[in-house]
Amino acid sequence: MPLRNLQQVNYLPVLAISNAEMAALEHLPNARKDTILPLFRLKRWGASHDLANTEQRIHRAYGNRPYIGDVAPATPFNGPRQNVHNQLDALRDPTNGYVNWCQYASQHPAMIPAIQLGDLTQVGLQIQRLEALGRGLAVYIPPQMSARIANIAALLAQHVKNQNELVFVIDLGAVNQTLLLSQATTTSYVNSALAAIPTMSVAVSASSFPQGFVGLVNQVIYERQHFQGVANNTASRLIYSDHGSARAGSQAKGGGKPAPRIDLPERQQWNFFRSNGGSGSIAQQYQQQAANALAAYSTIPVGVWGFDQVRITASGSANAISNPVASTAARINMHLYEQS
Repeated sequence: MPLRNLQQVNYLPVLAISNAEMAALEHLPNARKDTILPLFRLKRWGASHDLANTEQRIHRAYGNRPYIGDVAPATPFNGPRQNVHNQLDALRDPTNGYVNWCQYASQHPAMIPAIQLGDLTQVGLQIQRLEALGRGLAVYIPPQMSARIANIAALLAQHVKNQNELVFVIDLGAVNQTLLLSQATTTSYVNSALAAIPTMSVAVSASSFPQGFVGLVNQVIYERQHFQGVANNTASRLIYSDHGSARAGSQAKGGGKPAPRIDLPERQQWNFFRSNGGSGSIAQQYQQQAANALAAYSTIPVGVWGFDQVRITASGSANAISNPVASTAARINMHLYEQS
C-alpha cells in the first residue's frame, strides 16, 4: 500500500532545504500540508555536521506526512569537510544497486524514495529494494536530463512492478515567459514517458520567479499557464509542480542586499511591492511596502502565516518582516497556500 494515493495529489512542490522554505512549510496550515506532496532534494541543513539534522528539520516542518526524498547533487563548499558530506556522498554511491541509498530510505518510513539515476546500470536492483518497502516510488528528472526522458521511462518500465504507484517528476528548471512557447515540447516529454508507463503519474515543474525587480510590479506565474496548456493536450491527468515560488537551482551571491520588498502571490501571478530607497530605516521601508500591499489587496486571507506576516509588518510590530529571508519565507508560505 503506497503512502499516498497519487490520484489525490494536485500539487507537488520541489522544496530546498533552506531557512526560508522550511519556515514557510512549517507555518503552512495543517489542512494544506495534508493535500500537497513535497519533494526534497536532501542536502546539508545549514552548517550542521550530520545529515540527521536535515531529517529533523523536515520532520519539524512537515511532521510524519509522506514526502518524496531525493539526493541533491554534490556542490562545492567552503571550509573543512564534515561528516555530513561523507554521508551524502555515500547516498550518491551507485555501488551494489545504490545499497546505501536503499538502506537510508528503509530507515525513514515517511519517505517515498526517488530512484537514483546517476548510474543507470544499477537501477534494476535499486528499484527492487525500494519497491519492497511498499511506499510507492518517485523519479526526479532534472532539466539536463530532459532529452533522455523516453529512454529513462523505458528502462523503468522494465523493472517497476507497481507502475501505478510511480510518480515521474519532470523539472524544466529556471524559465521565463518563453516557456509558453514550449508547450509542444513539454507535451512530447510527457507523452513519451506515458507511452512507456501509461499508469504512472506525471508531474511537471518549473520556476519563473524573477531575477530582478526594478520597475516590476507583477508577473504572471508562467509555469502555471504552461502546465495548463500541457495538461489540456495530454490524455492523462497531470500533477502541477513548481519550486514553491523560489528560484530553481542555487543563486549567485553578491550584488549587495536587495531592496526591501513585500510579495503577495495569487494563484496565477505574483505582485511585488518594492522600496526605491528614500528615507527611513530598512524596517520602516518594509513596513511601508507592506502597507502598500494591503492597500492594493485588502481581502487577503486571514489566519495564514505569510499573509498575517504582511499585516504584522504593516502595523509596525517588532515581530515584522525586516530582512530578505523573512520576506522570502512569507512569500513561499503564501504561494504554497495559494497553489495547494
